[in-house]
Amino acid sequence: MSNSHSGTFDSSTLDVGGHALEIHSQGYTIIPDVLTTEQVQQAVAAMEEVYERERPIAERFGEQTPNQKVVRNILGKHQFFESFYLCPPVVAVCRQVLGEDMVLYDTTARSILPGGGREQRFGFHVHVDRETFTVEPFKGGTHLPVALNVLWALVDFSDENGATLIWPETQRSLEVPDPSEDYPGFVRALMAAGSVVMWDAATWHASGRNHSDHDRHSAIGFYQRSWVRGMINNEHHFLTGGTGTTVAGHAPFARPGRVATGLLIRPQTFSAAGRRSDSRGTRGYRFGKLLNGSIRAGPSHQNSANLAGKEYSFRDARTESWKPRER
Repeated sequence: MSNSHSGTFDSSTLDVGGHALEIHSQGYTIIPDVLTTEQVQQAVAAMEEVYERERPIAERFGEQTPNQKVVRNILGKHQFFESFYLCPPVVAVCRQVLGEDMVLYDTTARSILPGGGREQRFGFHVHVDRETFTVEPFKGGTHLPVALNVLWALVDFSDENGATLIWPETQRSLEVPDPSEDYPGFVRALMAAGSVVMWDAATWHASGRNHSDHDRHSAIGFYQRSWVRGMINNEHHFLTGGTGTTVAGHAPFARPGRVATGLLIRPQTFSAAGRRSDSRGTRGYRFGKLLNGSIRAGPSHQNSANLAGKEYSFRDARTESWKPRER
């Protein structure tokens, strides 16, 4: 299997509709050569830097084990990943499947170590992602793609190192698999470093055991429809980073009516009205709509969010508090 390419991804050759159709029909799609060789190397170096920085506490809480190393919310922990998840081909396909206002919900770096895999605690068994809102609500009805999991291969994904297992078309079964069972009919996401595999969050999948002599590095992003509340409280973690550091929108997404993926930039403060100030003296700015860790930018008078069909007022950006708008 060849390594990632050395040039820039040619978006003009991307068949967005074709990849979206594959996700709808078979539950997954693979886009080759999304990252350059240099970008792959930079991503792995950034991950290793954060692994080392977090090692004491990660080992304590089981995020670094003999089987794997994991970084949660990698977007906010290394500068390299601030723009990584704005990957144009990935964003284009996600918007085609999930709508123009889709949001980035979660980001993870994961390295499966030699011998690692099939460990239920860490999701290596067959499973679906966040079934409480991707599968359960649709039982007895028709499947709707609510979220996509996107995995960037940062080494060649092969049979030997346990490339991701996917059970095609299972997203339409509206069933959650038994993690103790070994189901037939899976395919492996075999791909070169720099490629991505995208799958419907309701598609059955698992991580294979790594029988090679090297780590299987990957970066993972979870994108979902903007109206899904989800299970992770990103209003706190993405807005404040859990430490009082707020989130700023990345320029390509920060136009009115577009979604801005959250980027941890620098310590900032908010007034109760949602007005931003920082050490650079940037003029006050009110965010339009806050949805699942992403900010939809808009004029300063648009300071409400419509969640699950209800209007809410932005009470205090430094807390997790929301209150119904009084009419």
